[in-house]
Amino acid sequence: MKIIVFLFIISLFVQQSKAQNPFSEAQPVQLQTVPLDNVNHYFNTIYRAGIVFQGSYLIITDVSNRPSMHVLEIHSPGNVSYYGGFGDEGRGPENYLSPSDVVSSSETLFYVYDAGNRKLVPYNSSFEVQQREIITIQSAGLPVSIHADDQMFFLAGVTPNSRFEVMNKEGTVIDTFGELETIGSNIPPRLNALAWHSYSAYSPSHQRIALFSRSADKIDLFCSKSGELLNSKYNSDSGTPDVSVRSASSGSRLERGRNAKTAFIWAASNDETIYALYSGKRDDEEYNNYGDIIFTFDWDLNLTGFYQLDHQSFSIEADTDGNLYSVYTEMGEIRFIEKSSLNMQ
Repeated sequence: MKIIVFLFIISLFVQQSKAQNPFSEAQPVQLQTVPLDNVNHYFNTIYRAGIVFQGSYLIITDVSNRPSMHVLEIHSPGNVSYYGGFGDEGRGPENYLSPSDVVSSSETLFYVYDAGNRKLVPYNSSFEVQQREIITIQSAGLPVSIHADDQMFFLAGVTPNSRFEVMNKEGTVIDTFGELETIGSNIPPRLNALAWHSYSAYSPSHQRIALFSRSADKIDLFCSKSGELLNSKYNSDSGTPDVSVRSASSGSRLERGRNAKTAFIWAASNDETIYALYSGKRDDEEYNNYGDIIFTFDWDLNLTGFYQLDHQSFSIEADTDGNLYSVYTEMGEIRFIEKSSLNMQ
């Protein structure tokens, strides 16, 4: 009897380990992170934060709008100071309803993406709003991740009838790429798109965009120029969202299944590596909207690393050398992970 119980416990452990890593049998490397105490006292909370590098600055958005955007100056890896906070809640040029992400366009220009007002607000290198260049997003979908090059933007998130959209500098969608897999014949297109809600990483030099599904263990790699699907990685058991449609008097809505889970919740990258933040928790588990697992991939989508953080993160960002910064929303902290901790396979 004791042997049976022991084997049962072992089997549960193996199942949980596989659930943490849907792409291999490996166990994660444990990462110790360093709180940036000299700036963390500026954050009471950080809610649903986007994060990106802009030159020697790290820009963090905060949906709580207190303020809408924090700017940290990076003196050297892990050595930062608080530069300032910008923006507050509202509908004016420098106001935000839901500042969800930051888009780096060039060395002297970046945009704050306001999902609530559906606009991109441009800032110059002096952190001054360029009011005449504010872009109203004219997409039928709900962008979650936005990337930019000199000529256009790439939008991923909830995109009906495609995997990602290409938008010009006037805010008009000029192309759509990628086939959106239909989960069931009775699921309307808008709910099917919601089920395939994705985050993305982008490399201008490789001309590639990787899409990470929030509700399925599935990753797709596309050419950002032609839209060609270059590679896919998925788990045969959990590579499709566990959802169905329920009809109600107010209309159809998406219902998640008993085994539905949150898969990927953020993606970051540099020219060498993609960093994907992963939850892997079921809907009824605590912190299911946060992640403590990081997968690393090269730009051919080969898995190069599997790591576990010492905290639950909402978003991460990588510098050009591969050092990481993580937003620990529960504690209102930014944490640092030195590149040497990430022993790429």
